[in-house]
Amino acid sequence: MNYKEMNKSNTSFEDFKKKQSNGMDCMKVKTICPICGTEFEGGIADECPYCDWLYLGQDDDIDDPDTGNPLTVRQAKENLKKGLNIWGEPLSKKKQ
Repeated sequence: MNYKEMNKSNTSFEDFKKKQSNGMDCMKVKTICPICGTEFEGGIADECPYCDWLYLGQDDDIDDPDTGNPLTVRQAKENLKKGLNIWGEPLSKKKQ
């Protein structure tokens, strides 16, 4: 089930996340946020700790509005250039 199917089937986000991870939430991998480039331990359906982007593993369609995030990839990157997260709030100082 992908995120679009989840929306159509009224499946809860937690059920979607469990299906995506096959109940193995302990399997975390090094993930790179496609918006800000932050590396973090996570996986499918985990948020970037810097810009809050919900990583669903499919971020190649930069203008797809239905990605589980309030913005498209293009819009999120534009916000980042302005110093804002995906919610339009100021970004915190990035840990190095």
